[in-house]
Amino acid sequence: MNFVIFSYNFLPLNDAEAFCTARFVNALAENGHNVHVVTMEHPRQLPEDVVQELIPAVRNITRIPSRKGKKCYLPRIVYQTPEWDAIDYSACIKTLRNVLKQYENPILISRMCPAASGIIAWHCRKDAAMWINHFSDPFPNYLKGGFLGKIMNQFTYRWTRRFLFDSDFCTITCNEVLRFFEEKFGKIDRNKFILVPHIGDPFLKAGEWGNPFVGKKFVAHTGNCYDGRYSQEIVREFEILAKRGITPGFLQAGGILDRDKKLMEDSGIDFKHVQLNSPRMASSIFLAADVNLVADLKVNYGYTPFIPSKFVYLLFTDRPIVVFARKDSWMYQLSQEFPEAGIGFADVEEIGSLADVMEKTLENKTIPDRCNIQKLFEGKSVVSAFVSAIEKKLKTR
Repeated sequence: MNFVIFSYNFLPLNDAEAFCTARFVNALAENGHNVHVVTMEHPRQLPEDVVQELIPAVRNITRIPSRKGKKCYLPRIVYQTPEWDAIDYSACIKTLRNVLKQYENPILISRMCPAASGIIAWHCRKDAAMWINHFSDPFPNYLKGGFLGKIMNQFTYRWTRRFLFDSDFCTITCNEVLRFFEEKFGKIDRNKFILVPHIGDPFLKAGEWGNPFVGKKFVAHTGNCYDGRYSQEIVREFEILAKRGITPGFLQAGGILDRDKKLMEDSGIDFKHVQLNSPRMASSIFLAADVNLVADLKVNYGYTPFIPSKFVYLLFTDRPIVVFARKDSWMYQLSQEFPEAGIGFADVEEIGSLADVMEKTLENKTIPDRCNIQKLFEGKSVVSAFVSAIEKKLKTR
């Protein structure tokens, strides 16, 4: 099949969606499909060896110069979006159309983070044999406040409806997000959606890293740490651990707000903070930590429509994992379905749950068996299921 993937964010950008898209397009290419990526001319934030390790099979990449640094209101009005990157949309649409014309029956895939990818693909959908819109996360989950924000939100909702109803198919990272769309937009055709979870391989080689807890067990939380990822609850649970005489180090690798950093420092936790300078550093931390903590996003729904990509990456290590989430999350389901994978689950709604699971995990010396769970997130398996789903749905159209 001929796949043209438009992703506003892509390597060498050091961005979560860039890594997710890279693994997906590489898996498509490695499985014999013709893949052409269209993206922006991003500043180099990653070394070339990292890029080559993630996308060795991807040969065709078209990059579009960005004018994003300039603020211009007219493109935002024309494309009905609150995003400043609208200044790039005209050039993106023109380039994407030219690339699509190079292929016979091209399948256009837009990677929906940020919204720019979907907006641009919508304008080019008639130039493709099929348009598949991928929702990396529920969108629009992050809306703006204030009077002007409410007006902008109407445009955001309007675009989302177009993504949902004008695309041929939509792909999602977890099935729980379907409830989100039904609540926000009414009845949707569930047969139109294909599960395409995050891909965990290749697991990037580790780089050099100075462990600040030499000789002491430590728990690592990689990624952003703030109240939206249960920072206060994490502090509470580590204080419970300390009362039991268990005082592992806590490493926050990534962004953290000053107030949350102060909260951890004032709590008496043996706390260290490091900035993630490269994805290889993240791999080093994953492999060095005695326990890797994955805190889910805090939401106000009766379910959890996310699955963090770092959780998937950790499945491709043999290091202990503790998930801090709700029981309506896919991570909880996986921890129960694959007990041999060694995924400790702590319920965010139960005080003391994380402390109990953390204590048990720190003492456990059993090496997990993740062969079965990895099959759900291997590039070859994900792409094979994706292509089969497309072929099956095409027969019933």
